[in-house]
Amino acid sequence: MGIGLTLAVAGAAFAYWAVTAISGSGIYAEATSQTLPTGATPSVSVSPAANQTVTITFAQASSSGGTALTAYNVKRYLVGSSSGTLISGGCSVVSSVVTCTDAPGAGSWNYTDIPAIASSSWTGAESAKSSTAIVQALPTLSVSASSATLVTTPLTPSATLAGATSTPVPGGSITYSVFGPQATAPSTCTGTGWSTVGSAVSVTGNGLYISSASYTPTAAGTYWWYASYGGDTYNASANSGCSATSTVVHLAMSPATGSSLLSVAVYAPYSQTIGASGGTSPYAFAASGLPAGLSINSSSGVISGTITSSVSLGTTSVTITATDATGKTGTATYTLVVTAPTFTFSPTSGSTLTGTTVYTVYAGQTVTATAPTAFPTDAFHTYAASGLPTGLSINSSTGVISGTITSSVSLGATSVTITATDTNSYTATATYTLVVTAPTFTFSPTSGSTLLTATAAFPYSSTITASVTGYSGGFTYSITSGAPSTLTIGASSGIISGTPAAGGPYSIIVKAVDSSASSYSASATYSLTVFSVSTLFANASSPCTATLGVLGGSSACTSPSISPTSGDTELIVAYVKASVSLGTISASISTTGSPFTSTPTALPTSSVNPFSGTGSVFAWVATGGTSSGTVSVTASTLIGLGISTVVDVVQFSGSQSILQTVTNSGSGTSAIAKLTTPTSTNDEITLTASVANTLFTSANSSSTIDHGPSSGPGYGLFLLDPAAASQSFTMGTSGGWGTIGFEIKIN
Repeated sequence: MGIGLTLAVAGAAFAYWAVTAISGSGIYAEATSQTLPTGATPSVSVSPAANQTVTITFAQASSSGGTALTAYNVKRYLVGSSSGTLISGGCSVVSSVVTCTDAPGAGSWNYTDIPAIASSSWTGAESAKSSTAIVQALPTLSVSASSATLVTTPLTPSATLAGATSTPVPGGSITYSVFGPQATAPSTCTGTGWSTVGSAVSVTGNGLYISSASYTPTAAGTYWWYASYGGDTYNASANSGCSATSTVVHLAMSPATGSSLLSVAVYAPYSQTIGASGGTSPYAFAASGLPAGLSINSSSGVISGTITSSVSLGTTSVTITATDATGKTGTATYTLVVTAPTFTFSPTSGSTLTGTTVYTVYAGQTVTATAPTAFPTDAFHTYAASGLPTGLSINSSTGVISGTITSSVSLGATSVTITATDTNSYTATATYTLVVTAPTFTFSPTSGSTLLTATAAFPYSSTITASVTGYSGGFTYSITSGAPSTLTIGASSGIISGTPAAGGPYSIIVKAVDSSASSYSASATYSLTVFSVSTLFANASSPCTATLGVLGGSSACTSPSISPTSGDTELIVAYVKASVSLGTISASISTTGSPFTSTPTALPTSSVNPFSGTGSVFAWVATGGTSSGTVSVTASTLIGLGISTVVDVVQFSGSQSILQTVTNSGSGTSAIAKLTTPTSTNDEITLTASVANTLFTSANSSSTIDHGPSSGPGYGLFLLDPAAASQSFTMGTSGGWGTIGFEIKIN
């Protein structure tokens, strides 16, 4: 077993011994000693001072006996400080000379060496401090001088020092030099052509330093400046480079060169004054680059005039030169913006133009553009439009928008842009709103009208026509709502036809669509009343028969209980016939309850004896009341046998009528196939004919009605025979050719 034991440490070195003990055979002592020396004092250098790197060299330490000293520690101290910092790495050994490098930053530094045994904690004594290594700061320097200065006006440069040490306070000085005049930068910042300005200015820290003297230029042009700082022990030298300039002119111009002049609009008067100073009055001015129409007054420097021809719009460069009384000149370059002329539109842009309707000739809208008064040829404007609906166009000379829209276009508001161009090709635009409306449809009959009355179970026909001014095409018709299911309308003819199944009031909406690509459409609403013939004799009483004696007699017949609709018109019909009668049959009416609002009014029927002279038809009209009741009719004659009376109450809703017209050829008859819409407005049940001696006959022998005065049109009653299951009638005239019509109507 070996035991290492340190026995003594003395001064700058220490010794140690190794003792070996062998167990069982006694103790043998073996001593080995080594003395570690004091490190060698390093030498230092900084070359150049501005490279910020310190080189440290010292002899590699050696010792007597023991392990070789292959390790070393280098410590850095800020001058005046007792606390150091070991540097790391950057060392090498050549021929027992150790060389290390360190980058400590700007400042003053000392270094020491501490020898050591590698991979152990054994070290020798620290060496004495090296001499001082000074690492300089790297300051910056910038230079400037006044610009746009007149010849003979002194130029004073200044420089700003930054980044120098604060402690110690930097010293040294700054010098200034100038080069020029020359338009381009010099190739070097020293040497031929450079002139020193003033004496060196001492530096006392970072900051601004103004030259001790000024430089007076002798010619106009660009001057280049250079400033140099010589540095000191703790700060490296610096310079500004030679990019800073001063511009020197013979004369000062106002506005300053590089400025923008007042903009100028074509056709508008213009004025801009250019001034000069720094020379001897008077000054003479000249210009180049001004647009045609503008010029400069050589004495006052006022640029004036009006551009009235075609020039380039936008930014242009203008150069003004001023010359004083001694011949010195000043030049300034400006920018001048030329804008398009200002046009005044009527109507003003943003307005709404006169609206237009499809198929209708446009009423016309005139758009005019007026240039400033300086342009004397307003009449030579030309106009163009975009956004106008197809069919409308603008007259390029007058600005009148006209035409007719006859094709598919979008309805509603649309945007229209009008462009006006003058003879110099200057343009301006105005934007308007144009409202396009659908075509105006006209219906016949007019919307809201009452159509010809129909009768349930009888064929019906009524024609609707639509028209649009300016449109010559066809229409497609349809019923969109309200009509009885059995009535239809001809898609191209507009004829409403069919056989209504039930009576009642109807509100019918008819739609018409034109045949254009846009399928413009409109609707009309009509009232239609269908008369229900199924109510005829619905309330008929059974025949009431009486046999009269030689003194005459009467037959009274009462209808079943009826409940008329309040306010509706009611027709009460009594059908009276007698086996034998002598004299005129008369009839009276009475009621029970309140089926009517007042006593029924008799229609003029007393002259009617339609049944082979032995029968009569009597009729009354009344307004439906508020409750149910009965109607009684009593028929009487002077002498009669077998008088029978049938009473019926026919209920009508509103105004109902049936009309049929036929043409008779000669003395024959013309069949009536249907009962159709009325045209008469009489206030009673009427029968009219265009010729005298009208003869009505029925296929049922018991229902022959004979009426007619000896000449001229007449009237009479027409009665359906309640005993007949079905009836057909023929009409004829006994007086030759003519047209016959009959009507049942209640108002």
